[in-house]
Amino acid sequence: MGAFASYWLLNPDIVGENIGWRIAFLIGPVLGLGIIYLRRHIPESPRWMVTHGRGEEAERVVSAIEEKVRSEGKTLPDHDEEKDGMWIKAREGLTPSSCPTSSSRCTRRARCSARR
Repeated sequence: MGAFASYWLLNPDIVGENIGWRIAFLIGPVLGLGIIYLRRHIPESPRWMVTHGRGEEAERVVSAIEEKVRSEGKTLPDHDEEKDGMWIKAREGLTPSSCPTSSSRCTRRARCSARR
């Protein structure tokens, strides 16, 4: 999409070269503000909630989804919690400073994530 917009906006035969780059430059912040606005209204996924210590809220969301599906007359497949379930651990208290020391901050974060 960006390449297509660049073709039109940066082509002096279509848009004047004095204004095309300004429009292209302005599109980035406008898209960013749009994403920030939308981000405030899009709910978090239940998996994200669990990994951030909000397990009860995640369970309520999943239960509400399952109840809505049942109220529409559909049946949910049976599953065995032991066989089909996944364990997701919350990342409480995990910060870069709690990771082992290293020369690079990114390396410390990667090592800390790999240990889990």
